Formats: sequence, structure tokens, C-alpha cells
Amino acid sequence: MSGLALWGANEISQMIFGRRSLPPESWYLALIRNSQPNAFSDGTELDEPPTDTTGYARLELVNDATIWDTDGYYLTRNVVDLTFLEATGDWGRLNYWALCNAVTEGFVYFTGKLPQSEVVLSGDVVHIPAGSLQISLGPIFGVDDGS
Repeated sequence: MSGLALWGANEISQMIFGRRSLPPESWYLALIRNSQPNAFSDGTELDEPPTDTTGYARLELVNDATIWDTDGYYLTRNVVDLTFLEATGDWGRLNYWALCNAVTEGFVYFTGKLPQSEVVLSGDVVHIPAGSLQISLGPIFGVDDGS
């Protein structure tokens, strides 16, 4: 599952109310090692593998229905397999992910735990199966929620 970052919540509010913001044309999926991103993290604070010697780069995901689908309410999933380029150096243990609006730095909209923690060594390819990257905008409150 995932969490909505503060920047993401702000951007969604601005898209819906006043149309002061547009959704990104592409998302950039960051893989995170040990430090789990929180609601206040931005794209410069992520514990990503080093990029200079390991072949790591965020994965660009076009923001359209060929990549994403929703359950009709508040849960969105990737509908295609997501595959990163082959590691040319060790990336270390990957535990979390973040969806950002830029290929480097930028802002974090959503964060979550990878479906399976894995150690990535030189020559490995990270593969995230369709349906396993889940983004939740809930919980959704109903009429009988006590409020």
C-alpha cells in the first residue's frame, strides 16, 4: 500500500479546486533503500541507489491509462509490468518506492513499501509485476463513520 505525501495532497487539492495545477505528464518511480520516505520527504531526500556508477535511474511512467487503472473508487494500480534497466553496480537492499514529478530531485507525491524487499547486485534487473504498485487515496469515510 502507499501513503500520500504532503506535496501530493497539495497538488491534488489544487487540481480539483481552482484548477491551479495539472497532473504530471509522466511520473518517475524512485527505488528507496533503507530510509522510508515520509509525508514531508521531497525528491532530494530520498535514499536512492547512487546513480554515477551503478546504472540506477528513476523509471519514467507515462501518466495515462496504459500504465494505471483504478478500482473505481480510491485504489490505483499499475496495469503493466515495470522493469528498470540492468544494474551495472550494486544498488543494495531496496525496501520502498516513491512517485516523483521529476527524473531527479523534484517532489514526492506518493510513497510505499515494495511488494518484496530485495538486494540488487550488478547484473540484476528490478521487476515490479502488474498490480503490485498500489496507490491509495483512502481511507474513504461513509455516512455511518461517526462524524
